[in-house]
Amino acid sequence: MLSNLDPAALLSRHNFPLTGFHRVEMGYSNQVWMTETSVICLSVATDHAYEVKVATGAFDAGVRTARPLGWGEGYSIWERLPGHPPNAAELTERVWREVLEDLERLHARPPIPPKEREQQYWLGDPSLVNRTQAQAQWTAEERRRLNAALGSSSPLTVPLFVHGDVYASNILINDQGHYVGLIDWGNARWATLEDECMCFDDVTVALQRWQSRLDVGLLWRVRLEFLMKLAAHTGRISPAAIREVLSHLQAHDSK
Repeated sequence: MLSNLDPAALLSRHNFPLTGFHRVEMGYSNQVWMTETSVICLSVATDHAYEVKVATGAFDAGVRTARPLGWGEGYSIWERLPGHPPNAAELTERVWREVLEDLERLHARPPIPPKEREQQYWLGDPSLVNRTQAQAQWTAEERRRLNAALGSSSPLTVPLFVHGDVYASNILINDQGHYVGLIDWGNARWATLEDECMCFDDVTVALQRWQSRLDVGLLWRVRLEFLMKLAAHTGRISPAAIREVLSHLQAHDSK
């Protein structure tokens, strides 16, 4: 049980100093504490050994990321990188370019062997329309378009090993605004380039850099479903963000 895990004791067991030890208010799946030099993540649901293996492989491939320092049942300990998650103004085009360069290093040298695909087509979940109705107050026309987007299948593109959770909270920059690295490998897996992009705060640079490799229509559908799932499960996504993606999808499909 998580209540039996003492982060300070675990750090001491691994001979890490506790200078600056404090709880961090971040992380959806982990409880997180930091010292001046290390980060400890606690979660009984996380496969920490898998995350360590992936992060080690990514680091060896040249991806800028925190190195794992220790792990065990229910926890993992990481190098603390000298940076902080960017706010919207700090998440510049230059930062995104460097993030994409790191992702390309990951794609080129996957740390986990590929598995045979269980399906060849993407198909969304139309039940999300009803599950977000009370929050979003979809019009009849929006419901029709959402059901069509989520209920129509699309062929999957080339499989890639992806980080799968790239957004501001998992990107670090320093005080000068320079990119430092990516963190949190819990969602890393074999998927597609569209899955890699689906939770980006802004897909503009990815569309410019990877346009020839992306199925843009599939990207908007994958992103639409992702945002609707977040809205249904957490209520943290505004209906306006979903409507913006739906507008992009409609513009793409009307070409």
